Amino acid sequence: MGVDWQARKSQLAEERAKVASKPISFILDGEPVSGNVSLNSHWAVRHRRNKHLRNAVFAAAYNAGWRKDWELYTHIKVTIIGWRGDVDNAISGTKPIVDALTYNDIIRDDNPKYCRVEYEVIRAKGQKKRVRVEADNG
Repeated sequence: MGVDWQARKSQLAEERAKVASKPISFILDGEPVSGNVSLNSHWAVRHRRNKHLRNAVFAAAYNAGWRKDWELYTHIKVTIIGWRGDVDNAISGTKPIVDALTYNDIIRDDNPKYCRVEYEVIRAKGQKKRVRVEADNG
């Protein structure tokens, strides 16, 4: 006698859809690692960095009021503050953050079919380097 996992998964999705999610916003300190630097790193270093980032995103979202049983968000805005390099590298450096949102079931996927992701880069001298993530269903 086994568990019908497909039926259980459908049941959980229906329960989750009943709990509306509220907009959240949280800040991750430090700048994202450039895509060029990340891709040139050893796979174990990338894995360790991404694992730490997944935990940091979960903790920050939870502290901002997000709960695991809420419905998935459909709109994400990622703002990189204090970036001094190339804008393309800044945006590629946020890919692990968006992947961490997917891993922690905050968004279903970063595919445009499921979630609209916007990026903004604020170049400001003297600003503390950080990344602000805002999530809503708008």
